[in-house]
Amino acid sequence: MSAFSCPECGWPFKDPSEQKNHNKRCVRKAYRAGPSYKTNISKSFLKARKTIEGTYEWALLQSNKATPNKLKIAFTTTPKEKLAKEIERLESILVFNESRSDRELKRLIAISHAFSTITNQLTQSDKKKLRKAAVRDLNSKLKPDTHMSNDIMDVYFKSGVRAVSSGGLPSLGKNK
Repeated sequence: MSAFSCPECGWPFKDPSEQKNHNKRCVRKAYRAGPSYKTNISKSFLKARKTIEGTYEWALLQSNKATPNKLKIAFTTTPKEKLAKEIERLESILVFNESRSDRELKRLIAISHAFSTITNQLTQSDKKKLRKAAVRDLNSKLKPDTHMSNDIMDVYFKSGVRAVSSGGLPSLGKNK
């Protein structure tokens, strides 16, 4: 009998180095770590979760073509929190269960794809908002101060850079 075993799955080992390597990719430990949308998990656990049939990461790798469009639309209009709870419920039923039903697997796949779509839409809208704020901030910094004079040679940007290079206007071919 072996001296070492995995505390999560009970897999036997002859020496501690084998156990250390196994702990990085233990399937049961990866499942208990939770879905990737909920917690930040390591790449090795993410890879292990992709191999477990019935997890969120596994479902994202599956094709969603069999799901009717009406159902896809219904899932994408469902609140994100409800979809997350349903994913967790289905994972607990399907993972490590020998008698899985195809209906539940297909439901998990459809819900996982809808959840991923909603999450990506939110992050894209957040990125757009950040981009707009950055452009607005940049424009406010680059607007010239016209409080000083009406002469084009005396216009300075808020950053302190002169609008016209000394020696002539930029449109006349003078390099800055």
